[in-house]
Amino acid sequence: MKKYLSFLLVFFFALSYSQTGRDTVAEQKYIDEQKIEDFKKCNAIIKDFENISFKKLEKIVVENIIFDNTKRNIIIDYRPSFSLNSVMIIDKYDYTPVYCNYSNPLYNQSDFWTKKNIKLMVKKFSKNLIPRNGTRDEFIYDEITSKSTTNFRKLSADTRKQQEGKYIKIYNETNQEVQNFFYFPFHRKENLVLENDVRTVIRNYDELHLKFTNYLDKIVTVKYKYNEDNSIFKTYQYQNKKWVEIPTIEEYKF
Repeated sequence: MKKYLSFLLVFFFALSYSQTGRDTVAEQKYIDEQKIEDFKKCNAIIKDFENISFKKLEKIVVENIIFDNTKRNIIIDYRPSFSLNSVMIIDKYDYTPVYCNYSNPLYNQSDFWTKKNIKLMVKKFSKNLIPRNGTRDEFIYDEITSKSTTNFRKLSADTRKQQEGKYIKIYNETNQEVQNFFYFPFHRKENLVLENDVRTVIRNYDELHLKFTNYLDKIVTVKYKYNEDNSIFKTYQYQNKKWVEIPTIEEYKF
C-alpha cells in the first residue's frame, strides 16, 4: 500500500511538473509573439513619421486650447508617455503587457510640455500655469527622483526657476492639506494661492490635461481634457509639408 501511494505521489508530481513546463513554454511563446507584434506597430509609425517636424503642430495645438476668462490659474497635468525601456501596462483593466509605446512613439504630451510652450500659453491666455505630475498627483517643488523621464526632469528644472506658490485643499474647518509648488506666472510679483474647498466644490483654478496619439498616414489626435468631465478631440494630419486639421472619426478617439 505504501509503495502504491509513493508511486501515485511520484506520478502526480511528474504530471504537475510536466504541465508546469508546458505552461512556461506556452507563456514564453506568447510573450515573444506579443513583443514582435508590438514592435511591428511601433516601427510602422516611426517609419511613417520619419523626418517630420512638429513645431508648427505645437502652435496649432495651443491655438485650439480654449479657456474661459473667469479663472486666471490653470493646473496642467504632465503625464509622461510610456517608457520604451520597460514593460508597461497601458490599460489597467487589461493585464496584457505592452513592450513598445505604439500609442504615441513620435510625438506625445512629454514632447509638448516644454518651457517654451508653457510660456507661450502664459502670454497668450494671460494666465498662471502650474505644472503638476498627473501620474502621481504631485506639484513640482522638491527635487525629482532619478527615475523620472528626461523630459520631466527638464520641465521640473525649468519650473523650479519660476515663481513659488501654495495650494490649500480644504476638507473641513479643522482639516486642510497644504502643498508648495513652483509655477509659470503671468505677473511675476503675484503671491499665488490655489484654493480647493471640497465641501462646496469651489476652487480658483481650472485643470488641463492633453494626451496625444499617433496614427499611420502621419496623423496625430489630441485629447483636450478640461477639468474632470469636459473632453474635446482634435485630429491633425501632415499634408504637403504642413499640418492641417481633419475630422476626428470614431476610431481616432481614445
